Amino acid sequence: MVGVLLYLLISGDMLYCGLFGVALGVAAERWRPKLGAGLVWSGLVLALASAVPFHSLVYVILLVCGAGWQASRFRSTRVQKCAATILLVAVTVVFGVGVSDRGPSGLGLPMDRAVYVLGDSLSAGLGTSKEGTWPQLVSLQLNLSVSNLARQGATLATGVLQARAIPEGEATVLIELGGNDLLGGTTPAQFAADLHALVLAVTGTERRVVMFELPLVPFQNEYGRIQREVSSLYGVALLPRSILAGAVALPGHASDGLHLSARGHSWVAMRGGQMWR
Repeated sequence: MVGVLLYLLISGDMLYCGLFGVALGVAAERWRPKLGAGLVWSGLVLALASAVPFHSLVYVILLVCGAGWQASRFRSTRVQKCAATILLVAVTVVFGVGVSDRGPSGLGLPMDRAVYVLGDSLSAGLGTSKEGTWPQLVSLQLNLSVSNLARQGATLATGVLQARAIPEGEATVLIELGGNDLLGGTTPAQFAADLHALVLAVTGTERRVVMFELPLVPFQNEYGRIQREVSSLYGVALLPRSILAGAVALPGHASDGLHLSARGHSWVAMRGGQMWR
């Protein structure tokens, strides 16, 4: 149960739980005013804590609409209905934007190109052998040429060194980096600079570059926003945050809370393998 809750939190799916709570609270307020208000404000808190990298104005609008709905409860029925409608419209719009911003898993990547994985211990595995890691599983399952360049403890900055091992010519490059930067307390400004440098090192006219969106804890929105801005700027495909979130949070997927078990590697291989469909 704890793992599922953690998954909802770091995957960003807590946003949708929160928005559902807001809508449910508006509906319940007519019969149970205290319950309705509690659901609305609990839902808004969950939405804020989801760390979905919207513009901060989106969250401000949600809170203002919530406050307006709360104040309307002491006004006329007409005002109450108007405030409830405005809040529900805001919830619907945010829900739609959130769904549309989630990157697709199926990218139709070419099967005949060599694949290079830049990553940290989530891709490198533990120990010196890379047997059983998700890059190897993808290679075996899809009959792809996959070179796993990942290193334990790697960061965005050291990922540039991994990128130098990629030869010239056509290639698909998968970036699974940034988690150690977040754990190490890297500032958003440094995170942005290092991510720009890494993506510049791997992009090219003959390359398809794909990046895993990072799981985020509450109020790390800025790092997610940076990932989305960089991917948009350089034409990098961004995989859904739910892939790595599920890998580290769902029951049995992580051996110690940070490194993947066999089930965790299988999860990433299964979800990541959809990139070639």
